[in-house]
Amino acid sequence: MFKRVDTDNLFKQWLETAHLLDTPYDYFSFALLCNENKCITNLYYATLINKIVKEDPPKNRNAINALNLFNKRENMDSSFGNAYSSYWIRHEESEASSQAQKRRLETFLNLNEDTCDDIEAISRNYMTITCPSTPEELITFTKKLPLLFHWKHTIITHAKQMLADDS
Repeated sequence: MFKRVDTDNLFKQWLETAHLLDTPYDYFSFALLCNENKCITNLYYATLINKIVKEDPPKNRNAINALNLFNKRENMDSSFGNAYSSYWIRHEESEASSQAQKRRLETFLNLNEDTCDDIEAISRNYMTITCPSTPEELITFTKKLPLLFHWKHTIITHAKQMLADDS
């Protein structure tokens, strides 16, 4: 069974002043405050407006008008229907853009963390330089030098590319 949505305190402040708006009980001011998806926003709005219609006779004329307007939201021939459709398209595009930006940031942070871990591992495992004390160690050390210089060059090149991409 469905649980009743308790909106009594959720949007109390909006309810106290919504009748004073240029468009009393304006749907779009509520939607901005609600900051939810279309379905939840519509559910809360309809619940609140219906509550005012039933419980507050002095304010219910404006609430009835708001409810009638809200009921035209699917009618693309009405100005409210067009504004409603445009609002939710912009809202969903903005939300998608925010999600994509968040995803890019998370990816960058993960790549940065992995890169730093790899550089530290390379540094610990391959770039530890000790003074050779035997001829065999000197030969091993000499063989490592080109690899060390290659790694240094690669790291510097990638760091420069990353910095250039951020600009």
